[in-house]
Amino acid sequence: MYIKARLSFFLAFAASTYSAAQLKPIVHELPNSHELELTVVNVGTSPLPFQALRVRLGLKNTSKNKLGPLWALDESFGAMIKTPGSESFRAAHDYHQRHSIFVGSGTTPRQRTNSYTELELRPNDETLVSFAFGADWGDDRKTSRPLFDQPGEYQVKCYSSVVQTPWLEKVIKVQVQEPKGADRVVHDMLAADNALACALMSPQLIPAKDLIDKLTQIVEKHGKSSYADYARFALARAYFGGNEVNKGISLLQATALSPFAYQPNVLIALRIRLRDENESKKIADWLNREHFDAIEWLEVVPSAVRERVRERSRDLRALINSEPPPPDDVRKVLSRQLFDNESEENITRLCAEEWRAFRIRPAPKK
Repeated sequence: MYIKARLSFFLAFAASTYSAAQLKPIVHELPNSHELELTVVNVGTSPLPFQALRVRLGLKNTSKNKLGPLWALDESFGAMIKTPGSESFRAAHDYHQRHSIFVGSGTTPRQRTNSYTELELRPNDETLVSFAFGADWGDDRKTSRPLFDQPGEYQVKCYSSVVQTPWLEKVIKVQVQEPKGADRVVHDMLAADNALACALMSPQLIPAKDLIDKLTQIVEKHGKSSYADYARFALARAYFGGNEVNKGISLLQATALSPFAYQPNVLIALRIRLRDENESKKIADWLNREHFDAIEWLEVVPSAVRERVRERSRDLRALINSEPPPPDDVRKVLSRQLFDNESEENITRLCAEEWRAFRIRPAPKK
């Protein structure tokens, strides 16, 4: 009975997913701009000077027709910023590239998976991406100037080029408050020390050793400051760089639930460092629920998707080698299914199906 039940599952699964046809290059469509709606919302806390902002972009099909294949939203978006007193917007350069978790590696797992996934939106379907930015980074990736450098009202314009011109645009207002109390003390430290400010504004940079004492001072003396989460994250990276893993993990754990702009980065870093499989799974579940659209997490998900696909092959192999062994005719069918399932073409196809389902989801409820 068990073998028959498992066999019927795999036969049904294979019939619905496998085809001998070769994968064809995707020909992307560019719908009219009135068929899609772009939404932009602030995720988490609004920044103070020398802090970052995380925004969530949504692309929703407002037409009555299925649209696609579309370019992935995370491959075709950008942001510009207008500072207080300025009359024009300027680009927020490379905010999602210079300090992605795969910086300098060329094509990333997210981009490769996008390249073979046909993204189609049915009426009212929505696809999302969130990203954080707080500074314009120099070519050396170590020096920067803050995008939010003073209190006041900023305007952030996000756009997407998934449609024919005119591109979709949306502007939101961001109010940057005057730092007070402990925030003012830390703000003044950052204003006087660009290297320290860079350490806090980057989610990736490993701080120099001579910054550890200053970061420790922020964490220990100004732990209730809104800058403290940035300092804990920076200090954790410094400890990891110096092979003081336990200290780094403790700092990440103290910061993991704080809704600041780099929360997904903190959770990903903590998940990588923890050796407890159950705790790592809890973090992954949290990210898949609350930050499934974070561009940093979207670089991690493809490997997990591919691993789930390969698990199906392991299940088939276990069934073939089970005791008592299946009848010869059943074994032949299962062996054929295993051969088909392990073909690179089929693995790619199945990964694309899972990736498509992962990307077309509504925003998390607050």
